[in-house]
Amino acid sequence: MRQNELRVASASKFWTSHRHNTSLNFAKKQMGVDIDIMIVTTSRHSLLTKGENPKFFTQILWQFFHILNDPETKALPWKISLSICNVDSKHHEEAENFSSLVQYFHRYSEEPNAVSQLNIKEKEKQDYAFCLEESLKSKPKYTLLVEDDAFPHPQLLQILYHLLEIRRSVVASRNHTLDVLFINFITQKDCWDFGVLNQNAFLSL
Repeated sequence: MRQNELRVASASKFWTSHRHNTSLNFAKKQMGVDIDIMIVTTSRHSLLTKGENPKFFTQILWQFFHILNDPETKALPWKISLSICNVDSKHHEEAENFSSLVQYFHRYSEEPNAVSQLNIKEKEKQDYAFCLEESLKSKPKYTLLVEDDAFPHPQLLQILYHLLEIRRSVVASRNHTLDVLFINFITQKDCWDFGVLNQNAFLSL
């Protein structure tokens, strides 16, 4: 909780002073980038924060802006775009506040009656399909879908470049094919379910 509060304070301070900085604007649609980072977001009111908004989205967007402006990231031979995919069927003010700063997609123009009847896993599947389809319209080489509560590592893009480009080239040089449709990155906590190892999670690696 303490770490979350500190990050919220730092992120809020950053956005207050940099919101109108045109050099940080990702609102313009870019075609044919190497990787499109799309943050999949929904409003969250956690019981851990007594019903208050934990501002996960504000934090993750702040972190991605730092990552994208880091000299090591800029040194990568990659053209990178950033976008928001709002899959909340109701009002999501936190994400909407950044719609002028980052390319923004919203799945629902109004709350559909069918959403409340969907199983949560089915809704997540449909949400991700929508976001991926929107990303692919700009024809990126890769798309990275990130949940808004997954705080990215500072060297995330360097790691991805090594995995997707350098390692792929090494495998290809050994006359092995590497036809990968998607890779699902999971956190350590996703491998455990109430203290019991969730073997199904490993199938996503």
